[in-house]
Amino acid sequence: DRARDVFGLPNPQTGAIAPRENVLVEMLREREEVEDLVAVADAFVPVIKMKFASVEIDLLCACLQMSSIPNPLNILDDAVLRNVDDATQRSVNGVRVTDAILSLVPSVDAFRTTLRAIKHWAKRRGVYSNVMGYLGGVAWAILTARICQLYPRAAPSTLLAKFFLVYDKWKWPNPVILTQITQGSPSLGFKVWNPATNLADRKHLMPVITPAYPSMNSTHNVSHSTLRVMKEEINRGFQITSQITAAPSIDLPTHAPPPASNPSSSPSPQPQPQQEQQQSSPPPSSSSAAGATAAIVGWPRLFDKHEFFSRYRNFIQIDIVAANPSNFKTWCGLAESRLRHLIFKLELIPHTIVHPFPKSFANPAYAVGCCSTFFYGLQFEFPPGAAKTVNITGPVHEWIAQVHQWPEHTEDMEVVVNHVKRKDLPPFVPVPVGAAVAEGEGGETAPKKGKKRKGKKAAAVTGGAAAGGGDGVIDNGSNDGGGEKDDTASQEAKRPKAAPAAQSPA
Repeated sequence: DRARDVFGLPNPQTGAIAPRENVLVEMLREREEVEDLVAVADAFVPVIKMKFASVEIDLLCACLQMSSIPNPLNILDDAVLRNVDDATQRSVNGVRVTDAILSLVPSVDAFRTTLRAIKHWAKRRGVYSNVMGYLGGVAWAILTARICQLYPRAAPSTLLAKFFLVYDKWKWPNPVILTQITQGSPSLGFKVWNPATNLADRKHLMPVITPAYPSMNSTHNVSHSTLRVMKEEINRGFQITSQITAAPSIDLPTHAPPPASNPSSSPSPQPQPQQEQQQSSPPPSSSSAAGATAAIVGWPRLFDKHEFFSRYRNFIQIDIVAANPSNFKTWCGLAESRLRHLIFKLELIPHTIVHPFPKSFANPAYAVGCCSTFFYGLQFEFPPGAAKTVNITGPVHEWIAQVHQWPEHTEDMEVVVNHVKRKDLPPFVPVPVGAAVAEGEGGETAPKKGKKRKGKKAAAVTGGAAAGGGDGVIDNGSNDGGGEKDDTASQEAKRPKAAPAAQSPA
């Protein structure tokens, strides 16, 4: 029994619990190799998160109806799913999908090399996070596998370029499918992705379908905002790889042998080897040299880091806080899984564009191990003649109330949401100051003495909208220039400044 033998939970009818030495979670706690163990028994996929010998592991448990486990176990056999509960089916599905992908690509080596590049690109460009509404590892793997199927003999560099070519032209929500979707045995009774019969499946914006039964959409978390960001990044990748593939190749100069000397002729000085090389082979043309430069510089540019914090003037800062590290681990996992619902709510506000940043930061304003901070970039597009004000109070308060409805929520578990302008971002955020100044937007460096800064007008959000103070109104008439005080910011948004420290995303 998963609840009893893995997580050590009491029987709901009798209240009896298994002996401590028979519970997997307790066995792991006693191992000195195990650190940061968190057991989440009531998650959509029950999981034990931990570090084992410094390696991060998500340990799943599947209860199969077998008297013994055969060796080897054919995990792709649908009979494995007979009489299992939904949690076991979801736990086993990850392994089944992985094995199915490897069986469907023409070259496993080419697939793995290309997938490594795609994952590295996605992480560098800030579009790798299933929980935040982007794509996770399985979805990126399926997209890469489809390109391998379309170009079975291509090298990884060609597959990488074709990846951006194909998906830049892809007409979403047309699904990406590696193999025909099967309905499986009727006796198993699992729900299969089918937009023709399931209304919820029709609403998926970027369906990427898993190849193992029961087939499901691996990208159901994608929102309009995250889809827009991913399409922009894929288009950027297409532009860069197109320049690389269009670059002409350079013919290397050949070394011609020196002319034979005539002994009957009068002696004359022999030309130097370098001179002969120049005479026999002209230097490459400027267009060829430019092509070589594009090919050399282009690939690193594809993997340039994102420009998230220099791209927007206004941000929403979300602090997930608990009083101690033990409560924080459980609370953060729950609250983080609900962050995408805030994106959905903000998307409904007219003229508002939301860009969630996928990684969290350790906030030194709180105790170590007690806070994770997330950021959403905000952009406003008001049509001519429209009132340049937007109220975000309602959606944010509504989201916070929903998160606090968690049955295990305690008073020390909080979610604090505030508006922050770019010039007021906390010191642990890597803001590229030079890029912001180059844009002429100001706010990151103090204006020169005696000269009035001409800051561009930008929509500003009240800082206390989510924390309980302020009116939550976005006013396009506020000045975002450097040195100007944000009069609408609530004092509740001001947190004590901690000593700046080098922080990397948690």
